[in-house]
This record gives sequence, C-alpha cells and structure tokens, in this order.
Amino acid sequence: MPSDSENPLISSEEGQRSVREYHAEAMKVIRQYPTIHQFVHDDRWAEDYLQKVLKSNGHVGDGGGNEYPELYFAPYRIERNELPQDYLARVETALSGILRKNLPKRNRADLLGGLRDGTAGHVFEVILAWAFFAHFGEDRVQPYPLISPGEPRTADFALETSDGRVLIEATVYLDDAGTAAQNRQAMSSGLLSWVTQPPSRIERRERIIRKCEGKLQGIPYLSPVVLCMNQQTKWPLPEEMKETLQDWVESATSSSHSALLGVACFLYDRFKGFIRPQTGGQGNRVFEQTIQELIAALSALSS
Repeated sequence: MPSDSENPLISSEEGQRSVREYHAEAMKVIRQYPTIHQFVHDDRWAEDYLQKVLKSNGHVGDGGGNEYPELYFAPYRIERNELPQDYLARVETALSGILRKNLPKRNRADLLGGLRDGTAGHVFEVILAWAFFAHFGEDRVQPYPLISPGEPRTADFALETSDGRVLIEATVYLDDAGTAAQNRQAMSSGLLSWVTQPPSRIERRERIIRKCEGKLQGIPYLSPVVLCMNQQTKWPLPEEMKETLQDWVESATSSSHSALLGVACFLYDRFKGFIRPQTGGQGNRVFEQTIQELIAALSALSS
C-alpha cells in the first residue's frame, strides 16, 4: 500500500507492483484463518478480485474504485494500529461460532456475501458476535432469530439472559450520499485524505432518528431490545450523536417502544458507552442486570 503522500495510478508500473505486493501479503495472512479463508476470501475469490483491481483505472489508495473489502484490507490496518492486533482472530472465532448455529439460509448467504464485499453492517455484526460469545457463551447467543413466532423478519441477535430474552439490533451510521460522493471523488483524484462538507445539524439529526426507527420497525412493542449504533463518519461529532440518541431514546420509550433498554454507542467499531432513558422505559427496571451484563460484554470492544 502507498504511503499517505503517495497514491499511484493502478495502471502504472508502480501501481501494478504495489497492488500485487499487498495482495500477496494480505492473502498470506488471511490463509492463517481457516474460516475466513474458506467462507469469505478463498483463493478463487482472491484471483478474481486481484484481476479486477489490476484492470481498473483508479488509484491504489481506493482499489481503483473497488473499495478494498474490510477483512481483506485488515492486515494493512492492523499494521498501522488502526485495528486491534487480534482483530482477525476475533473475526475468525466469531464467524466460526455463527456458522455453527442453525441460521436461516437467507441470513447466512447475506452475511457471507456481505463479508466478501466488505459491507460495514455485516462486519459490525461479526464484531458484536465476538463480544457476545466471549461474555455470554455461544449457547446463550442466537444470531438472526425470528422476532416472534410466525414472523418472517429476524433480529440481528437474541440473548438469553437471567432476566429473559433480549433482542439486539445493529446498525451502522455512514456518510450521506452527497458526502460519500465527495469522498469517492477525492480518492479517485489521487487524494488519500477525505474531503467532506458536513450536512446541516438538522439533516444529521433527522438521518440519525430515521436510522434508529428503521431498525426497530416491526419489533413488537413490548419486546425488550437494545440498539447498537456504530458511527463511521466524521460528522456528527460524538457528543452531538449522543445528544441526539438520548433525545430519541426518551421519545421512543415514552411512545413507540416502552421496552427499549437503550442504545449502545460505537465510533468506528469501538464501544463508547450506553445510553438509557432517564424517564420512562419500563424495561430498564426489569432488565437492570441484563443492561449491566451488556455493558460488560461490549466493553471488550472499547479499544
């Protein structure tokens, strides 16, 4: 991979060499993790992906516009201390545990396809699974459970706690379409640093609330649920995100979802705290022990 001051065209001799060298290094690391290698980035995928990148017209820094999948790019980010040193070991443990479960076929296919493509939401779900399995044990964690009997929709996780069954929904807050387009343009122009113009505070607030409400849509009113919100944007600032989520939690527990236990806040996959209602929220009194257990479990993702 190029340094922050260098970002050659892939079509150049330097670019071709850089792509091939990183690919060889990345796959050497990935082959050390049999589940990731077998189900996500196997050798056939690796060769197809390499050829696609080599034939692209962009710069090395953005994979020629292909955006390097998260797990494939992880060795580089680990080397730069952007990810924990045991990041791929965590993914390996969590993914093998998930695949041992009796999963709905659609969810299994979506998960593996999402990991292959580097979809942020699916990567986040695997990271959460690692924390849940480590704290609660695999037998008390069910990925992609039916929300209720006869309902086709699934949640992201169900935890069997001492207080009863709790649903977990996970979502990732990404840049809006306009900002994402600016970022892609910056990268395709050879810049490694993102150039962003943040949306207005009102727009940010509305997007956050829509994101939260969309994830809880269809969950029965009295089903205890925790929302895990993973912010992967520079805007809003974390303090503004927490303020908006606190306001939304107060509103949701007073009206649309009285059993919402709270929101676990993440910033670029790192756990930053748990927001719970200050007023209302019947579920919080009943599930106090579960909330403390969840905080303990997710604290493993704080660094």
